[in-house]
Amino acid sequence: MKNIKVIVSDLDGTLLFNNKYSSEQQIQYLKELQNKGIMLIISTGRSWNETVKIAKDLEIDKHLNYVVCENGSYVSKVSEFNPLMVETIDKDIVKEIYETLNNQNYSFYFKKYTEQNVYYTNELGMSKTFYTRSNKLIDKNNDQHFENISYGFAQFSFQNNADKIFSMLDEKYKDKLSIIWDADDEKTKMHYIVSSKNSNKGAKTLELLKNLGYTNEEAIFFGDSGNDIPALEAFKNSVVMKNATEQVKKAAKFVTKHCLEDGVMHFLMENNI
Repeated sequence: MKNIKVIVSDLDGTLLFNNKYSSEQQIQYLKELQNKGIMLIISTGRSWNETVKIAKDLEIDKHLNYVVCENGSYVSKVSEFNPLMVETIDKDIVKEIYETLNNQNYSFYFKKYTEQNVYYTNELGMSKTFYTRSNKLIDKNNDQHFENISYGFAQFSFQNNADKIFSMLDEKYKDKLSIIWDADDEKTKMHYIVSSKNSNKGAKTLELLKNLGYTNEEAIFFGDSGNDIPALEAFKNSVVMKNATEQVKKAAKFVTKHCLEDGVMHFLMENNI
């Protein structure tokens, strides 16, 4: 593996585990690589607000200064929220899916990702209460939020009937939406990430690299989850963590150690990057 100029990494399950860095050594290693001219980009499902602190911990703002957030819905600088690329989902479609699932009596959790925040229901099924990630109550009228908030993407999570629901959503919305599966760490809950047709980590990160003057061959992508599959398949150099599911591993070119074993740093050092 030669001429790698850009490292692209997912966060949760890749550089982070339960919201904590796997080790300070790996963080320092990534900082040193940037000082040597090998750039770092975060490509994550998290919102910009959630991503910025981590990006600054990694000193990305001192170098390339870009992050890909919300599974490719927003590409922005770290230093300020000024999106270079935006792919939002139609709020009417999100509302339609939400109401369809309720009308058919499916039990689910719901999150909606906006430009700079995350809103979610804390109950199964039809909840009239939305909270932010920090558990702050923001409103009891979800209809108002469907009308007034633009979406990067929405996430529907299920403990039962996941395959049946995916088939239903895919059949009805496959021409309008990108629907990607994911699972929680315990593999007990399935998540379906619903975004615009042109929005995923692979497409938007490669578009950013092209705009910055880098080729696919000059980059390497690290990930671990279902929402990383488009990038793992699209990047010519793609690496999956040992903690990923077997289905996700099939999408990558290489497998590295568990995220708790500093899998990103291990692979880079092993390949003299």
